[in-house]
Amino acid sequence: MSQSHTDSPPTPSAASASFFVRATHALDRPALATLLLFAWVMLGAWIRPLSLPDEGRYVGVAWEMVRSGDWLTPTLNGLPYFHKPPLFYWLTALSIKSFGTVDLAMRMASMLAAALMAFAGARLLTRWHSAQILPRAIAVICLLSLIPLVWIFGRVDIYSAKPLAAAYRSAASPQDQVLSIGLYRFDFPVYAQLRSPLPVVLNWDDPSIERTDSWQRELLDASKFDLPAGERVLIKPADLDSLLCAKEVSWVIAPLGSNEPLLASAEIVRSTTLHKLMRFDRERSNLPCRGGLSLGNAPSTAS
Repeated sequence: MSQSHTDSPPTPSAASASFFVRATHALDRPALATLLLFAWVMLGAWIRPLSLPDEGRYVGVAWEMVRSGDWLTPTLNGLPYFHKPPLFYWLTALSIKSFGTVDLAMRMASMLAAALMAFAGARLLTRWHSAQILPRAIAVICLLSLIPLVWIFGRVDIYSAKPLAAAYRSAASPQDQVLSIGLYRFDFPVYAQLRSPLPVVLNWDDPSIERTDSWQRELLDASKFDLPAGERVLIKPADLDSLLCAKEVSWVIAPLGSNEPLLASAEIVRSTTLHKLMRFDRERSNLPCRGGLSLGNAPSTAS
């Protein structure tokens, strides 16, 4: 006598459909939907360096809080910077102090803010529409977030100073100095973990700086709040020889196509599409240095 089975095992297609239904049903909960979006944002935070100028600028301010120990006065390259409220700087500085200057840690405050916004949006959808719309909303958000990533990845090698900072950290000695000529990359002090402001050589007397919305004006405006600090950081081209003579070895960041005569003997250590990092050895150069000063600026002696 044969035994009949009333319940047949589910087919593979039915099992897959059942799993999909259970998975999407789980996403109907705002907390789980937020967790998924947070994981998606974390993935992007790991695989690309800081975007310039905004991420580099604001993380740079947070790094200087950690570096200097002054959490009350935000500074940009050692100069007072009051453009934004300090809460973001404090949160980012706490993350850097806890986990170091890794891209994920430096974006933690932004990711937490994004998670809170996503949770609020999910709660709003479930309250005024339907929880079943959350999986579709998550899919749309994830797909839309890929669009700016294409643009960002196309700019990484062009603008980021992370490769230059890595080369500097691996080869520089504690007694060396580093300076920048004709540019200031907000992310370099962070990735290089500089312990002091970065001198920037530029024609700071150029009146056109005041008429632009640029990093030059940001630094120049910030220097007006602390004139002595501005004199130490904003260097005029006429003082470049004195600066190079001050240390035996100087590391110089400059535009790739720059051709500064005083750096003719410098060795290019690392270059990117737009920038280069050079090592300048005072003893191998033709600069008439004496006692850490160029002869043109040396004190005169009595005849």
